[in-house]
Amino acid sequence: SSTLSQVVPVWFDAPGPRVTVYPNPNAGTFTLLRSAADAALPLELRDASGRLVRQWQMPQGQEREQVTVDGAPGLYTLRWAGGQTRVSVVR
Repeated sequence: SSTLSQVVPVWFDAPGPRVTVYPNPNAGTFTLLRSAADAALPLELRDASGRLVRQWQMPQGQEREQVTVDGAPGLYTLRWAGGQTRVSVVR
């Protein structure tokens, strides 16, 4: 037998800046927006197999950056200190 329970949302507040990606999905170009620009932010983009596609830093004071992915369409993982998000590239 089985029973269903009420759905309860859970939020984990990780230390560090919050990074928003838009549009997502995208055609290979997307914008990063971060919540705090008081320090440089190291970033890395990995493809679905975990291969490093790009590694860079957003400089201190910069809150927004446009990123272009030259790789194949698919699901990528954007990582930074304190978080990560999925980025979907469709062409």
